[in-house]
Amino acid sequence: MTYADLTDQRKPIGDNMKLDEYQSSAKTTAIYPGELIYPALGLCGEIGELLNAIGCGDEIPKEVGDVLWYVANVAADAGLTLSEVMGQKTFPNHLSINYANDDLIIDAIILAGGEVAENVKKTLRDDEGKLCDRRRTNIKKALKIIVRELNLLCWSTRDRVQLVRCAKDNIAKLQSRQSRGKLTGDGDNR
Repeated sequence: MTYADLTDQRKPIGDNMKLDEYQSSAKTTAIYPGELIYPALGLCGEIGELLNAIGCGDEIPKEVGDVLWYVANVAADAGLTLSEVMGQKTFPNHLSINYANDDLIIDAIILAGGEVAENVKKTLRDDEGKLCDRRRTNIKKALKIIVRELNLLCWSTRDRVQLVRCAKDNIAKLQSRQSRGKLTGDGDNR
C-alpha cells in the first residue's frame, strides 16, 4: 500500500487491523486545512493530554488513540504510510522489554513529539514549506518512537490494553462523530 492508496479508502476495521488500514480510516476523518502543520501541532497537544491522563489511568487508552490519530496523519502528510514508519504491517502487540517505566515512556514520547515539531518548523522556516528527505526521515524516526512507546504505555496500564484496541476505539469514535456532523468543536461528548 502506498500513501496515495490511503486517500480514498474507507475499510471496515476488523480484528486484525493493519497499520495502513488504521491510517486510511484516520485520514477519512481528517478535515483540517493545509498539510503537516495541523497534525504536528495536534500531536504535541494530544501528547500533553496524554500526560494529564496518566494520573487517572482510565483515560490512557482514549488519549493513546488520539495521539495515534495524529501520528497517522503526520505520517500521511509527510508522504509515509504507518507500515513504512514502523517497518511492519501490523500493530505492535507485545512488550519488547521486560520492564516498562511510565516516566521513561512519557519522556520518550515527549522528546519524539518535539522532534516532529522541530522538523516541521524547520521545513517552514528553512525549506520554503517543502519537506526534504532529511526532515522526512527525522519525522519517520520520531513517529516510530512514539508508536513503539504508546504500545509500551498500553501494556503498562492495569488492563494491559493492546495498541490496536486503542486504534479501533479511536476510529469508531471519530466515525461516529463524522456521521453526526460533530468532528469539529471541543470535548469528548460531541
